[in-house]
Amino acid sequence: PESVAAVSTGTQVTQIITSMVSGLTLGGTILVGKYTGMKDDERTCRTIGTTLSVFAIVALVLTIGMLIFRDTILTALRTPAASMDEARQYVTICFCGIFFICGYNAISAILRGYGDSRRPMYFVALSCVLNIAGDIIFVKYLKLGVAGTALATVLSQSISMICSIIYLNRKKFIFTFTLKNLRIDRDRLELAMVGIPISSQECMVRLSFLYLTSVTNRLGVNAAAAVGIASKYDVFAMLPATSIASALAAITAQNYGAGRPERARQ
Repeated sequence: PESVAAVSTGTQVTQIITSMVSGLTLGGTILVGKYTGMKDDERTCRTIGTTLSVFAIVALVLTIGMLIFRDTILTALRTPAASMDEARQYVTICFCGIFFICGYNAISAILRGYGDSRRPMYFVALSCVLNIAGDIIFVKYLKLGVAGTALATVLSQSISMICSIIYLNRKKFIFTFTLKNLRIDRDRLELAMVGIPISSQECMVRLSFLYLTSVTNRLGVNAAAAVGIASKYDVFAMLPATSIASALAAITAQNYGAGRPERARQ
């Protein structure tokens, strides 16, 4: 129960990061979709470069901030004393992998905006298989416990992100993933105007869950573990709505960019 409570508390913290990032990436999906619909390859590439650059900066800021305030956050969430050390291990490893969370989500958002939702699904599938395999190896055989689950998550996302970059460069995607192409175009910073409200909305939802976590954690380790397990169902319950919203955003943006508002309304 102590370990499950540690992971469930840590997961609530990492979920708010994922929600923040996914909200911003939806802004990237919309802008890439818009310029793809306009058949403006130059502005599409500039948007992709700006999106990736912005997320690299966001990842750096989030990593530093979360590591600094790690103990403050866990204390505010009333993490049970018996689970505190393991929760600290879990979030520390996950925070060190924020760069890969940002990169992985940014690349998937770019592809969806470009009209390709299949390859992101393949990259997610790869990450899922690696995550499960990592959990079995690190937890069951290497006996790393909670740290093992965090390592499995971070490593699976990092490998998936690296594989996606290599694959897209080899397939001659419209944008070449090189350092010289990673620059911020001020004209494309409308990304923030679109993404920040969406990100704020997602964060408000996750903050309410954080508050509920602090309430249930006060009830002890067993209650915290039980709620942590049950909350996984909540994540699944929201998947259909978020998936449809993401698809709708990409399709609407492409039709808007192509000058077909009637089709966008349909």
